[in-house]
Amino acid sequence: MAADRELTLYEKRVDALLQLLPKAGGQARKTFLRTQKSLKTASDDAGYFDRWIEALGANLVSDGVITEEDLSKRLAETRDRLQHWETAE
Repeated sequence: MAADRELTLYEKRVDALLQLLPKAGGQARKTFLRTQKSLKTASDDAGYFDRWIEALGANLVSDGVITEEDLSKRLAETRDRLQHWETAE
């Protein structure tokens, strides 16, 4: 990651999630570890934080924690909120 720029709000939130998940117990930790392993085969086309979110989302859907439709809806809502906050600065 480049040290010459400040992280966006989106990147800070993903980073916070990545800091908390490995410290969690139970299924959250297992999902994190599985996601971490799956990133080794992920495409480099997406950015670092986007690859994490995509892989984590896919694992949550495959575990039945969330449906694909609900995940898409929540991602869209989150992107809209983040865009609002980033343009408000």
